[in-house]
Amino acid sequence: MFPSIRRHLFAAALGSLLPTVAGAQPIGSSVGATLDNPNRLAVTGVPALRRLFQLAASRRVDICIVGDSNARANSCGHETGMGLAFGARFGTYATAVEPVAGLNGWGASIASCSSFMFPPFTLDNGPAQMSLFSFANEGFPSSYAHLDDGASADPSYNTGLVLLPQSPIDITGPLRYHATHWIYGPASGGYMNPSCRPAWPGNAYTNYAAAPTISSAGPMRLLKDFSLDVLPGARTPDGLLFCCTDAAGARDARGPLCLTWNRVENTSRATGIAYSPLWAQGGQSAYHACLALQTAGAPPSEWFRQATRLQSAPPVLLVQVLHGGNDVNSHIGSLGPIGGLESSTAAGQEDNTRGIILAIRNSWVVSGRDPANLFFLLGPYHPVPYPNSPQPAYEQGWQNIAAGDPQVSVIAGTMLTTAAELSQKGYLSGGVDIAHLSVSGFVGWGRAAVSALDRALCPADFDESGTLALADIFAYLDAWFALDKRADFNYSGTIETQDIFDFLGAWFAGC
Repeated sequence: MFPSIRRHLFAAALGSLLPTVAGAQPIGSSVGATLDNPNRLAVTGVPALRRLFQLAASRRVDICIVGDSNARANSCGHETGMGLAFGARFGTYATAVEPVAGLNGWGASIASCSSFMFPPFTLDNGPAQMSLFSFANEGFPSSYAHLDDGASADPSYNTGLVLLPQSPIDITGPLRYHATHWIYGPASGGYMNPSCRPAWPGNAYTNYAAAPTISSAGPMRLLKDFSLDVLPGARTPDGLLFCCTDAAGARDARGPLCLTWNRVENTSRATGIAYSPLWAQGGQSAYHACLALQTAGAPPSEWFRQATRLQSAPPVLLVQVLHGGNDVNSHIGSLGPIGGLESSTAAGQEDNTRGIILAIRNSWVVSGRDPANLFFLLGPYHPVPYPNSPQPAYEQGWQNIAAGDPQVSVIAGTMLTTAAELSQKGYLSGGVDIAHLSVSGFVGWGRAAVSALDRALCPADFDESGTLALADIFAYLDAWFALDKRADFNYSGTIETQDIFDFLGAWFAGC
């Protein structure tokens, strides 16, 4: 569009001193904020972000969430929205790390994957040694499945991990089911016969794959991993079920059995991400997450192992902390490095967030992992229209943390959009619940967040090709002449000539 005008503007810019690109906005500023034009200025801690993105582009990286009910609200939550958005950016190499027996909301279908066990299996009623490997607490997805000694699940038992056709790992590809179980000692008579079959209501007597019998006997009492490979091919519209019995082969499962964690990997994908829940508690604040992580009966070392053991390289983990909505009602003393500050205040919320980071980092290091490979992303929590909302002050506290910690990045949610836009787009749960997003809201919020991260890394990569080129300039000028809201480069709320100069300043500055 208007090529001669574009060339004239470009030539004029080359022949002049370009103004410095706009680089800051006050926390909480919603001027120019829109989910259709995600605000890169909402992002701080860019050096940490750049290192993480470089790793995720070249190898496998895992991401997890610490949050409140929005982590898995509406059988979706940020776990799905952020997972799909990061997966769209880097590819998804595996499902989330899930407890074999989902407890309460942890049995819901998230990102097209769910894991649940029914009787005769019981939840968390296993050997005492399990306390060494799980740090169960209200809301945390830690329940395991136990089958009593001598009890039997017949071959027609038809529950386990379900993978739906729309899973981002591509269920038609080469898959590997991973699970972990307890070895009871040499005298155990327990066993199972894992299989992969069409999920209900598909035909349970048609296998995609079946494993040889796996015994719970062994010379030493310990956790042991096993896997089941599924060849690539067409699947039924019902998806896949990974089960501990084999209906087609008339093979059952018998206790004692105790299964802990499971997930599914696409073995053809050497790069990409997987997004899992680490800690989530409905209606609770950063204080409660900090308390739970500090007082867990056992550190999350086994969870770290489960989350990163498919990476085939030194473990890398990004922990996304999404707290802030419930903190205004948390008046107890903070538990971070300072301690004793009222948790509802900006200083108290910052202290609790620092405490979360410290607890996770300590557990990561104690388990023998490199602290340089543990990253944190604070936010973005969606704007909640409380009177005199403390959210901007909380976000300022997060930026304080990022300013002194080279492993921390921040996205300020109040700079991405407004509560009014969330409502107008139908992004609130039930259309009215300001505390929770809808399914489309979580997906849209995740997409905007990852786009803001990309823009912060390379502001002038307008066509999002991954490199800067003249095509970015011409694509931007086309958007500017079309009054496309993406052309509001400095987020002033108005598309004007200054946006062109700010964009060109960023283009010449490079990524």
